Amino acid sequence: MECLSVGEVYVVSVYAKRYSVNPSSVLITPDDNVSGLDFTALL
Repeated sequence: MECLSVGEVYVVSVYAKRYSVNPSSVLITPDDNVSGLDFTALL
C-alpha cells in the first residue's frame, strides 16, 4: 500500500465466495504505518 496518502480515509474490503468474512470492511486512516488489519473467514 505505498500509494496511499497520509490523512485520507480508505475502505478495505474482503469478499470470499464460499465464506462469510467478519468484518467484511474496515475504515482506515493511514499514518506512518498501517498494520493489524485482521479479517476472519467463517463457514
